[in-house]
Amino acid sequence: MTTPLTTFEDDFRRRLLDVVYGQWHDLGVPFAPAPPRGSTEIIDPDALLWCSLEFLPTEPRLREGVAAWWHVHGKVIIRQRLNRLAKPGEPRTAIWHRLTPPSAQARGSEPDRPTEPCHGLQSPEQVIAFCAKFEHDLGPDRRKTGTGESPRRLGSPLVGPSTLAIQARNLLGTDLRHILLIHLLTNPHGVQLRTLQRQSGYSYRSLLDIATRWEDAGAVALDRGFCRLTRTDAWHSLLRDQAREAVLVDWLQVFEACVSLLRALTKGGRKGLAWDAAVLTHFREETDRVLSAALAQGRGPFPSVAHLREPFQQAGHENKAGASRQSQPG
Repeated sequence: MTTPLTTFEDDFRRRLLDVVYGQWHDLGVPFAPAPPRGSTEIIDPDALLWCSLEFLPTEPRLREGVAAWWHVHGKVIIRQRLNRLAKPGEPRTAIWHRLTPPSAQARGSEPDRPTEPCHGLQSPEQVIAFCAKFEHDLGPDRRKTGTGESPRRLGSPLVGPSTLAIQARNLLGTDLRHILLIHLLTNPHGVQLRTLQRQSGYSYRSLLDIATRWEDAGAVALDRGFCRLTRTDAWHSLLRDQAREAVLVDWLQVFEACVSLLRALTKGGRKGLAWDAAVLTHFREETDRVLSAALAQGRGPFPSVAHLREPFQQAGHENKAGASRQSQPG
């Protein structure tokens, strides 16, 4: 039965997959019909992969494309970052461990046991069954990244603002240096290292050490924790002038809020909760807050974030219209 809850859930899942497919397309994974390419929003490949794991069991095209990309380009993923996200009970943890099996010591004696399903599945047991099939399909060689030839169906990543993180990682590696560079390039007036510490999750000391070395090399100006590039043209030249229009989005926060909302809507639907139930309202408002903050953080445009937020604006207009009709005398 179609309800306001299921209608919103279906529309929001479609919009989230629009963004996911579009970003993978920019990274060289072709899909037909092809989503629009060339956004100025910088893709976070780690956040994109972590979000995509949620939909691999129910999106065969996405599963095939991600597996092919991982086989060739997986070396640019910061595995430690995803390992920190791979908590016990999280269904994506089990899928992630099929791509990067942890050591016996790191994994412990307990197998990967999700406590809830991915969106679109009915039970944790379906996640386990998918993992077994996925591991078989990957094979032993497919989990080795950066060692195979590019499959014919895998194209070249787009050279543009959206792939700036990939370009920076290819230039500097996957350590903290590329993160500092991206933030400095997208904030030409400079950044506070304390702010970057909170956003990146790295320690202030690590950031300060790199900034100090770059200051000694004449690449940045550093003043009481405020860091600014001094020779931006040289960096722009190295990155083929793709950073001038690029904008940063905290994709990990955005994607996590979206996935949490979808799971909450599914649980609410199964329990027969009303659209305006307190728990569902909380998740909608929290996701709307995250998306609104992303849109308001600085220079744009942010077309993908705006695409995700549009259902919330529509729902808000409908709620206001309904309240207005109820307030009118009969």
